[in-house]
Amino acid sequence: MTSLSTEVPTFTPQSFRPLKLLWHFTPNQLQQIEDLRQGKEPYFELRSRLVAHVQYLAGDGRPHGNAHYAEESAYDSESNGYPIRFKIDHATWAGILDDVGFRHIILQELSIPSFPPAFGRAENNLKEAWNHHRAGREDAALMSCFKAFECLGFSITGAQISRADALAHLMSGIEEAKRKKVEGLWETLTSFCHLGRHDRGAPVQLTHADGELAVVSTTMLLSYLAAP
Repeated sequence: MTSLSTEVPTFTPQSFRPLKLLWHFTPNQLQQIEDLRQGKEPYFELRSRLVAHVQYLAGDGRPHGNAHYAEESAYDSESNGYPIRFKIDHATWAGILDDVGFRHIILQELSIPSFPPAFGRAENNLKEAWNHHRAGREDAALMSCFKAFECLGFSITGAQISRADALAHLMSGIEEAKRKKVEGLWETLTSFCHLGRHDRGAPVQLTHADGELAVVSTTMLLSYLAAP
């Protein structure tokens, strides 16, 4: 992080000045955070090094000793601790990632088209899936992925149609053999996402990796189907 300023403020005892920190992050750094936090709220540390031109004053306000440069560090005013440690809640962190357009490092390396209007409901469900996944709610993440596909047929035609008919509409002019393979991928992925319901059989414990598989795969398959 870096803070640059051309101003030379003068500080007196008990005075303060807001400091803006600029984080020149990279997608790799964001992915490292996502991998480490595993759906938990992220904690950050600030280890600052400030160079100040210091002039101590005597009790009567006159300069005492020679002015000199000194290195200072910023401390947490509440705990008086160093380094400064703070936590960012799930909603705020998800908002930050959404604002910068980050979802997963794999998706950063690929060119993903914008979703057309007919994919609006699916896209909203996909965004919810990412937010659930970032908050460690993997069951909800898988269900939102499931809903993203469930609404797709109606969204594009205005009627309840089968998966095969939806693909015939989305992949018009594409070889039947390819459509069949994509239909298989769609069926397998939605079957996996159905684990988020836990309505039958023995309970299934979903992990962060399970959620990651679901949201990344759903993003890629929806992007594939939305491509012209």
